[in-house]
Amino acid sequence: MTQICADCKWMQRDNQMRSRCYSPQLTKMRTAGIIVNFKRDATPEPDRSHELGTGKCGPNALNFIRREGL
Repeated sequence: MTQICADCKWMQRDNQMRSRCYSPQLTKMRTAGIIVNFKRDATPEPDRSHELGTGKCGPNALNFIRREGL
């Protein structure tokens, strides 16, 4: 996990203490959160686009929002 993900408001720990992303894009896709390495990849997926509101964060951290209180 990169430092930028650790500081993002969408990051939470799951039951097994793994860092997962729970961004609105993933919520819209009805996922249970995903491990960051998969979210930050640049692999194109037909169901994922920013126009649809399901875009990946990607290497440029497009969905990053700094967690308050840091």
